[in-house]
Amino acid sequence: MKVAFVVESFDAAEDARGGVRLSVRKQADLLSRGHDVVVVAPHKVFPPLGRYASMRKNRGAWPGFRSREGTLRVYRPLMLHMPVLGNFLEPAQLGVCVLAVCALWERGVSLIHAHRCYPAGFAAALAAPFLRLPMVLTAYGSDVNAGLDRKAVGRWVCFATRHSLRRASVVIAVSRALADRARAAGAAATRVVPSGVDLSELGHVGREAARAKLGLPAGARLVLFAANLVPVKDPETMLRAFGTLRGRRKDAVLAVLGRGELEGAASDECRSLGLSDSVMFLGRRPREEVPLWLAASDVVALSSTDEGCPVVALEALASGRPFVGTAVGGLPDIVPEGAGILVKPRDPAALAAALEEALGRTWDQEALAAHGRQFSWESVVSGIEAVYEGVSGGKVR
Repeated sequence: MKVAFVVESFDAAEDARGGVRLSVRKQADLLSRGHDVVVVAPHKVFPPLGRYASMRKNRGAWPGFRSREGTLRVYRPLMLHMPVLGNFLEPAQLGVCVLAVCALWERGVSLIHAHRCYPAGFAAALAAPFLRLPMVLTAYGSDVNAGLDRKAVGRWVCFATRHSLRRASVVIAVSRALADRARAAGAAATRVVPSGVDLSELGHVGREAARAKLGLPAGARLVLFAANLVPVKDPETMLRAFGTLRGRRKDAVLAVLGRGELEGAASDECRSLGLSDSVMFLGRRPREEVPLWLAASDVVALSSTDEGCPVVALEALASGRPFVGTAVGGLPDIVPEGAGILVKPRDPAALAAALEEALGRTWDQEALAAHGRQFSWESVVSGIEAVYEGVSGGKVR
């Protein structure tokens, strides 16, 4: 089967770190072993204005219109970002690019698989009828939860999100809660396929060896918070919860892996709580270093107000580490009783109590790892292939 991936951006294999970008890269690479996969991912061009300087720097150089990356063919058409009009024009530009690629360079495509409702999903929804192709859409969390909130994203993005969900032959959701939300918004059919983990990267190093490599104290009780420092991850609640925990356990240490718009505010909060000696802000770490931090930890934690299916939770379990977090999104699906503790969001006291309980409990690491192994990328791809077969055979309802 020939499949066209439509994505907002597509990282090189060595640059794909976490979240949606890593998930898309893994799916494309593994699906290309049994299918002909082409990727359409625009390269944004920003106007020469001062406010776009950091965006131009972070975007990097254009790698060219077409490239061969392993078994993938990747198209990166230039897409102009227009101030004010960007929300309207960018999906249209991407839709035209999908049309051109599938009609001129990659004929014979069987279906379009878009990732995230907006802008990629909306662009695919515009192009698919002209190409007379079915469209599969994967929703990852905030693209639905925030995308359907008119106050948060505005009328246009809300309309585009809803249109993407309704136009898709099947919406693949990473959690049951997300699938329910998609159906309520008008999706014709949904399938739940959680995110995945690369089992080959995990579980090869023991706690003591990992700590020795990272230069961490052997006797500390390490809580790992690996997430972007953005509002939806609510790092403030995590810091306040850890402050309470630290008052009860002087051996507790918090490692924060990630960057984001709240990094400065989180550092200020840490100092105001008197936690500077027990909290490590480590920024983004190389992908190959993350398994060491997972192995070195005693508990992996998140304080999110909303989630899809966070990869770090799956990685924690596959590494034999308990997970403490909030009962939002797909977390109740993947963290059953005995694999961790979930509490309500925005409740530092409850989160602190859960962390204290997790650090004081003896966990069956083998059982945790066995539970985590069911979320391998191979299982994810099998689920996606089943969706493809249903769509191509007209068996989706």
